Amino acid sequence: MCSSDLPIPTPALMATHVFGVLVVPWHAVYALWCLRSNRRHLKPWLVSLGALTLPYLPFAYSRLLALVRPETLTREFTGPRDFAGMFVTLAREYGTRYDQWPEGTFEVAFSLATVLGVAVLAWRWPAARTRGLPFVLLGLVVPVVVTYVVVWLGAPLFASRYQIMTLPFYYLLWGGLIAVVLTKRLFPAAGLLLAAFVLVNGLRWGQTTFDNTRFREDFRGAITSLNRQYQPGDMVLTLHDSVSNGVRYYQKVPMTITSLEAGPGKPPDRSKFPAWPPTGRVWLVGIYVESQGLLETEQWLSVGAGLGGKRWFGGAMLAEFNVFRTEPTPPGEAAGAG
Repeated sequence: MCSSDLPIPTPALMATHVFGVLVVPWHAVYALWCLRSNRRHLKPWLVSLGALTLPYLPFAYSRLLALVRPETLTREFTGPRDFAGMFVTLAREYGTRYDQWPEGTFEVAFSLATVLGVAVLAWRWPAARTRGLPFVLLGLVVPVVVTYVVVWLGAPLFASRYQIMTLPFYYLLWGGLIAVVLTKRLFPAAGLLLAAFVLVNGLRWGQTTFDNTRFREDFRGAITSLNRQYQPGDMVLTLHDSVSNGVRYYQKVPMTITSLEAGPGKPPDRSKFPAWPPTGRVWLVGIYVESQGLLETEQWLSVGAGLGGKRWFGGAMLAEFNVFRTEPTPPGEAAGAG
């Protein structure tokens, strides 16, 4: 498994997303662990690993440049910067994205389930301590360690979707915990655990339903469209910082972004809106759960500007507003405004 099986799915996974490259250090550490007692397989394994790694050298070089020149990164980092926080974030987001329970509830629950899963694997299956336990623990630890080091050096590259290769290991530990409950003949308890897992994820599914329509914010599509139309001097307006972060994540050109965030549970703070931009054009970006605030903001903007167009990308909205001109516009300004 160490020297032959893993190199087969590794290139396929690396081809699906650039962060599949995290498989390489995990595979390397685990294979070295296995091969320490069978050194004759070490050389061919190193050759195969090198062949898999070579295509990612340009990517590594670009990331090193980003560390030296942070301005080359157009994405804003919003996740935890500490090692433990990354593990807790992954456990919570792999468990459920439902966010209406008291803060910290799911972080504690799923992190505790992960720790108990490790204990169960080591206690109930002693034979797994030589292969199974290192396989799972290294699958959890190595990708996060690599990402933590890169974040510590200054590159904002942590996100749960980038760490998706660690998801099976969390599920293996949670599954092991439930299996032990079953072996103790406490079937109702195992059933309750499964029912609770299904419930919180079903509730999250319900959160994405609005006006009998289930949405998924297509930020990629919305901001790709914005990248094509945005001109220097325009302004991007959002109601919350989280949406501003979504814009920054996908932006490909420099943008002036203003958030009206006023704090949890508070309406947008319109006093944060500066003067109209030089081009007289404002792009309003929002998501379906902000529908009431977006409607009120559209009405407020319409007092001094006309709606140039509005489009929904799944659950993400992009609207264009152009300020009314009360005096003839100088030709140079008109040309600059496009």
